[in-house]
Amino acid sequence: MINIFTSPVFYICLTLGLYSLFSFLRGIIKNQLFNPLLLTSISIILYLLVIKSITGYATKETVDIYTNALNFVNFMLSPLTVCLALPIYTRRHIIKQYWLPILVGTIIGCAVSMSSVFILGHFFGLNKEMIYSLLPKSVTTAIAKEISQDIGGIPEITIASVIVTGICGALFGPILTKIFKLDRSASIGMAFGASSHAVGTSKAVEISTRAGAISSVAIVTSGILTVIIALFL
Repeated sequence: MINIFTSPVFYICLTLGLYSLFSFLRGIIKNQLFNPLLLTSISIILYLLVIKSITGYATKETVDIYTNALNFVNFMLSPLTVCLALPIYTRRHIIKQYWLPILVGTIIGCAVSMSSVFILGHFFGLNKEMIYSLLPKSVTTAIAKEISQDIGGIPEITIASVIVTGICGALFGPILTKIFKLDRSASIGMAFGASSHAVGTSKAVEISTRAGAISSVAIVTSGILTVIIALFL
């Protein structure tokens, strides 16, 4: 019986079902702390701990079973990232209008993100492998994972840092825009897209349609620039 609850199909349905449920509840509760991605991650961790206690598997074995079950989902990340070219094409008029803020914002965003990891990593005594794992934390998961593998990082830690970065951006981004009195859609969109990728973009869309559009463009431009910088590491 327990095999049913550790099967690949069940894990995929569980993950998608929980995310859909929390997304539905998010629309009702309308609280920034009620983040579907965060709550789904916590729920999956608790479920794996329960399965571990029932089956007697080691922690790594339990996680490996779940990871292997979702290999298909992970495989689809790369094609989905390529599909980001579509919003860039459909919003090319925005790129023409705001090409300078997008270029400058992307460069500054990537520079601050990666340099802060280097500085804080050395300050707290992290080894090179851990620092390289955290470097691409501000770009979308598929790109961050590939960068991490190429420069010698740990993809699993990279993915976790990407999720945490996105959630923090969605939670604290609106607060920071009020503190610094950012009211222009271009500035808000660049800030969310360059620092907290798709999760931040979903929040930017709630602020304004134009902010969401610029944020979605910033995701791609930040990813491209981060890949280029990673080539020299």
